[in-house]
Amino acid sequence: MTTCDFSTLIGPAATIIAAGAAVFVTWCIGQRQLGIAESQRDIARDKLRCDLFEKQYDIFLAAQALAKCAILYGGPERATPDHIRDLRIKIDEARFFFPDQVRAFTTELDKACEAVFFKTDTRQTMGADAPDWIATGDKLAGCQAKVREMYAQLPSRFEPALRFEQLTRSQSIPDM
Repeated sequence: MTTCDFSTLIGPAATIIAAGAAVFVTWCIGQRQLGIAESQRDIARDKLRCDLFEKQYDIFLAAQALAKCAILYGGPERATPDHIRDLRIKIDEARFFFPDQVRAFTTELDKACEAVFFKTDTRQTMGADAPDWIATGDKLAGCQAKVREMYAQLPSRFEPALRFEQLTRSQSIPDM
């Protein structure tokens, strides 16, 4: 029988220990990289949310402005056709950034505003002595009333998409 010399075991033991240390260091580095990747994912998601909010809020402001233009249309501060067109184009972008309920509302608002613009222009070109002048005025008043009603609904219609969940929960916000 041969006796085991301690010096013959040191080489393989050192190799095993070195391999174990390498595995441990690799695992630690991998965990660190995983943490960094998760942090980058969270930052990218937050940036996307911020960008989406900005786009959505711009559409909300355009819807408000269009409704104001329709309510005040024909008055001394009449909006230009280019300004109205730009607002309508911005509102049309809602289809890319909002759920169906908000998109349906913006489409309805756009149609109601268009009716106000059309009836105002029609009434202004026909003259006060035209037989349909009063009837057109009554229709115009109805269209303007609808736009005013929709203008009042704008915040509640857009709120589900624009609110910050983490700030609107019933939980209290911790002190910093």
